[in-house]
Amino acid sequence: MNNKFRDKIDSFHQNLNHRDSVPERCYRRNNMNYRLVCYVNNIIALYLSSYFDAIPIFINRAFKEIIFLKKILKENKRKIPPYYNFVSEYLKLMADFR
Repeated sequence: MNNKFRDKIDSFHQNLNHRDSVPERCYRRNNMNYRLVCYVNNIIALYLSSYFDAIPIFINRAFKEIIFLKKILKENKRKIPPYYNFVSEYLKLMADFR
């Protein structure tokens, strides 16, 4: 893997759980964003531990969760958090990693 690609992944890893990036209260199990955040953090953990074979499982789950959450928010005329687009960019990057 080239250094530029690794640097981009590392940058995402430094920002995906930053207080200013994640939806408010997302680490509470009853929060609608909890599963998405957990899927993303599983991807990070798998990458850092070099267990790359399982990453696609969580990429798929995270993409499906974003679609589901966006649908709910649109139906309730609520704003879609910027975190969803940020995570989508990360998921696309990680999908290309393999």
